[in-house]
Amino acid sequence: MSRRGQYLLFSALIISDAVAVVVGLLVALFLLARFTLDAARYITAIQLAVIGYLLIFAALRLYDLETVLEDSQEYATAATGCTYGALVTTLVSGLIGHRDLSLVWVFAAWLFSIFFVTLARFSMRRVARAMRRAGHLLASAIIVGADEQGRAI
Repeated sequence: MSRRGQYLLFSALIISDAVAVVVGLLVALFLLARFTLDAARYITAIQLAVIGYLLIFAALRLYDLETVLEDSQEYATAATGCTYGALVTTLVSGLIGHRDLSLVWVFAAWLFSIFFVTLARFSMRRVARAMRRAGHLLASAIIVGADEQGRAI
């Protein structure tokens, strides 16, 4: 895969994950806004959460271009990252003085972030497959040898 293709795939993964996390957390907030939650406090938590989620995803190797969009464990790893993200969001919000985040919101945000991140990853797989069929995101290889294995490849 070319440098440009790697950069575009890496950027698209980060952007799609960030958007998915924000959408998941905002959906949880808007669903619970009827219960008079202080939205400003939660917006600050969401802003911090996006950074935390992306760092956790990077630590879990969800941006490793060699295995991303190929491994069947990607969805489970994304769900694990969202679980860690919810914990880190709660911890960081408590440390900055927002100790009264609703546990219902944290739980809903966790569920919606898992849903939207896995949906984004599923969509990215479909886009990557379509691009590969069109001849993009591929690496060239030279097969040396005309034995059974070389012909099979």
